Amino acid sequence: MACSGCIWPAAIMSSFNPKPNHVSATFTVLNFPVDDVDRAVDDLKKRGVRFEHYDQGDLKTDEKGIMRGNGPTIAWFKDPAGNILSVLKPD
Repeated sequence: MACSGCIWPAAIMSSFNPKPNHVSATFTVLNFPVDDVDRAVDDLKKRGVRFEHYDQGDLKTDEKGIMRGNGPTIAWFKDPAGNILSVLKPD
């Protein structure tokens, strides 16, 4: 699970075939466990991934899009179809 020299799944970095009438999920559909969320976020940002930012009640992310100290350290992003994915360090 180490992120040193991460090679991310092709599903994140490749294109998808559009589906008519697709409705994106409104919840996290897939978590990628990593040892270092900061490193994973930095690596993915270099590849063009945009992270979500939240400031709603207990759901608050920092300037990098990482939520810390309220459950596992986690950062959310969307796939090309708009589904929510994450990188997280399990507790």
